[in-house]
Amino acid sequence: ATQARKEDWARRFPKMALHVSERERAAENAERELTKYYQCLWALRHRGEVYTGTVSGVTSFGVFVSLPNGVEGMVRLGALRDDQYHYHEDLLALEGLRSKRRIRIGDEMEVKIEGADPSARQIDLTPTEGFFDQAKAERKKKAPPRKVAATEPKGPPPHAKARPRRV
Repeated sequence: ATQARKEDWARRFPKMALHVSERERAAENAERELTKYYQCLWALRHRGEVYTGTVSGVTSFGVFVSLPNGVEGMVRLGALRDDQYHYHEDLLALEGLRSKRRIRIGDEMEVKIEGADPSARQIDLTPTEGFFDQAKAERKKKAPPRKVAATEPKGPPPHAKARPRRV
């Protein structure tokens, strides 16, 4: 290659590389959008079905759940009706005010497909009764044992044993 040709390549290649990178990013975005579209079509055909998924994302407005086949949908905060949940950004978790139950990435969640909107690329999920029953069982397990009052006192009360003080 001659010196002139090398200089021509040095001038043209950066522009060509930039163009190729932009086209590759556009193709990847189109592929993602098409995948989401077909996932929504699948969800519409399976509306009402129940699956056990894995929490794949937690936000201030809900939880993303990934189903075993890779389809991902959203459980909105309002659908978590067993408690009032607040988002903890530092923990990347939702925490119930009363129950202190935490929903984090990696947790299993039983969900029902409520619907999908292919044009918006959104799948709506709701937790099943199994999810809420699990929360009740966790609360019962954590509850301290109740103290049963004795029917007869075991001895005199502690203040009865006290001796009078000399002044």
